[in-house]
Amino acid sequence: MNDNLDYSAIAQLPSFKKMQRSRMVFTIPITFAFMAFYLGLPLLAGFTKVLTKPFLGSAWLTWAWVYAFAQFLMTWGLCMWYLFRANGFDAQNKIVLADLEKLPALGEDYRVYKDSDPEPAGPADDIKD
Repeated sequence: MNDNLDYSAIAQLPSFKKMQRSRMVFTIPITFAFMAFYLGLPLLAGFTKVLTKPFLGSAWLTWAWVYAFAQFLMTWGLCMWYLFRANGFDAQNKIVLADLEKLPALGEDYRVYKDSDPEPAGPADDIKD
């Protein structure tokens, strides 16, 4: 991590504010919807008899099984939706990085990593076989 970066200046960039807002507008409502649906199964199963009723007249399939399977579908659907939206977040990140390069240099080691740059060394690189 670069200790010479002025994070308060970065946070004031209009492109950074726009990126943060678009991410929050997406993630906060989705998180609340997911949690409500996720917590619905134990609440409905524990405190009501709604999920014990047969599903469309079936003798062996109850609404509890349908609800539980729907949670898998919801999770996969939300993951796919997030992956689709993440491409837009990546584009916004590149705009922020371009705006960051326009700021005056904050030290000799100031630089923004590009896609073509090698990854900076991390703790895993210190491990020897």
